[in-house]
Amino acid sequence: MLVDDDTGEVRRIIYSAYHYVKGTETPSDLPMNGSHVRLRVVEPWHQYAPADEPGTRVRLRNYCEAVEDWHADGWRASRAATENPWTMTDRDSWWRRGSLDYSLSERYWESRRAFEDAVPPINVSVPSLTGRPEPTPP
Repeated sequence: MLVDDDTGEVRRIIYSAYHYVKGTETPSDLPMNGSHVRLRVVEPWHQYAPADEPGTRVRLRNYCEAVEDWHADGWRASRAATENPWTMTDRDSWWRRGSLDYSLSERYWESRRAFEDAVPPINVSVPSLTGRPEPTPP
């Protein structure tokens, strides 16, 4: 969350909207609970979608320790993006630039966004486009 230093007002929210590809919204575009955005995890993927229902606060693991474990396990995310959140203001994703994941994820997301008004959603694996839960396949 990007917050105005003088007023404390939330200006923008940056989150993983599709497979580590950045989504950027303002508080008026997302459900908020005071200064906290209400997002839900889209299982089993690595993305978030707006949540209509109130959530619960959960105990979090120490991020600095966790992210180091993820990188040691071969996670192909950018170290700069995961260790310095401010770099995400100028990036399109958390993927390491030049990686296959970076290229495929970002190109797919760009094409979905370019055509979302022209064609109905055909890939149910991207429920964050609608903010609704994914339908169960037959």
